[in-house]
Amino acid sequence: MSYVEIPTHLPDYVRSLISRPPLPPPTAALDTACRTAAALERARATWSSAVAATEDATAEQLRSIAAFLDTAAGVDSRLGQALGDAR
Repeated sequence: MSYVEIPTHLPDYVRSLISRPPLPPPTAALDTACRTAAALERARATWSSAVAATEDATAEQLRSIAAFLDTAAGVDSRLGQALGDAR
């Protein structure tokens, strides 16, 4: 692969994804002391930790993409300037 085509809207889209608020935690709960309530609480806790881990991984990937886009824009700008100077 000799080049990467980056759509002009992509940097703004990545920034909008980075700035979005995190998902709210689940609020449903049972007030009874039954085993079903305990099982549901364990499932909720497991789900919450899985969502948090996914959010963290997604945020890290988005930061990596944003850094790549910034670097690519800088390289593109410098190459464009060098081509203009060469004329």
